[in-house]
Amino acid sequence: MAAPMMCAGASTFEALSVAGVGIGSNVGVVGLGGLGHIACLHARWMGANCVTAICTKTPGREKIEAGLKVAHRVLDATTGLCCFPEEVTALHPPESERPDTLLICTNELPDWKNILPLLRRRSTIVLMSIVTGELKIPYMDFILPGHRIVASTECRKDRFADMLSLVDRSGMQPLLEEFEMTEKGLEEAFGKLERGEMMFRGVLTVPEGGI
Repeated sequence: MAAPMMCAGASTFEALSVAGVGIGSNVGVVGLGGLGHIACLHARWMGANCVTAICTKTPGREKIEAGLKVAHRVLDATTGLCCFPEEVTALHPPESERPDTLLICTNELPDWKNILPLLRRRSTIVLMSIVTGELKIPYMDFILPGHRIVASTECRKDRFADMLSLVDRSGMQPLLEEFEMTEKGLEEAFGKLERGEMMFRGVLTVPEGGI
């Protein structure tokens, strides 16, 4: 549990802090993977009123159920509809629960035409994705609501300590996929990662008999 928090945990805590998230905030997280699901957990324990996990593709049942473990709701960005384990409903989030802070935690930038209409006016968008190429935003969809974009990089030392304190107080547990620290385990872990099939945070564990 410690390893993911020293990496993804610190990164997402820094991003939420940069955006000023606290009690009463509404947070949206694009991407429900190893980075995004920890961002959801942090946001909830930082006092966010509503945390929305936003999927850029229509999620399957497993992804929806996992999302509801870490967020208050799961949203399909392609339709703007809330998802529940049995179905995608026609329920759109009310204005009072729309994100005013948005973290981009995917391995590619989303379709902004789908994402921007989900936000409240004057939202803060925090970029965390490591991608190449240009950042292109639909001008009027971004300017008229008064949004702003900030970037978040490495975690400050004082916030690192604050993050560890929060994790200790809350007892939050990231969702992990475990692999043995063996040649076979490494091949399995990296193969899954390269195929884009790693759903949450992959960790290596020492086999019972040692390495």
